[in-house]
Amino acid sequence: MFRAVITAIYDTNVEVHYIDYGNYERVTYNDLHSIDDLPEITKKHPAMGIPCLLVNVDNINTGLNIYTDNSLLHFMNAVSCEKPFFKLKFLRKRTDNVMVVELIDDNGNS
Repeated sequence: MFRAVITAIYDTNVEVHYIDYGNYERVTYNDLHSIDDLPEITKKHPAMGIPCLLVNVDNINTGLNIYTDNSLLHFMNAVSCEKPFFKLKFLRKRTDNVMVVELIDDNGNS
């Protein structure tokens, strides 16, 4: 069971935002459970997911998306579930509280 917030309601399912992971997913109504029956710490613990985006995709400020197919493939491989971890450098926080980050490789390079 994962903590989530309902972000959209449709006829046969809902969209949820998993607050500890950051991803969104559509689930059926049967997949939803109330948090009321869980321990108090589950309700009060802050969300663990940090909203962020890569510096080169910060198109809110630039109006550009400069990622190529190769760079997107590189990013997907760098943060895939097959890797135990990856490193990010937090560069700044935008006015909407989204962190702009840079992906750091195994050699410490961005």
